[in-house]
Amino acid sequence: MPDRRAKLQRLNAFRRSLPHVTANALDKIFAGIIEHGMPELRTRNQMQEATTELMNAVTPYGKLLVDIELTMKDGSVHTDFVVNPFAFLFHAYKEDGPFRT
Repeated sequence: MPDRRAKLQRLNAFRRSLPHVTANALDKIFAGIIEHGMPELRTRNQMQEATTELMNAVTPYGKLLVDIELTMKDGSVHTDFVVNPFAFLFHAYKEDGPFRT
């Protein structure tokens, strides 16, 4: 079993071999892996896919992001998207939502 100094050197080498992330963020990543295990999907593209799926999810109040038409001062119409506040609140406070506790 390596001594503490060797463990610290290995941790530092690992941390320095990665793109920059704060020590606090890396600590939280390690804690999440210890608590929940390593996710099966973990690439940048898969994270984007997960975010897109979340943004396209339909709640009882509609989609989280909705398109709206805005009439400009010159009379032209511009389409943009906004967060549906009711869908956002539903998502935030659902059983496993981030604000549930």
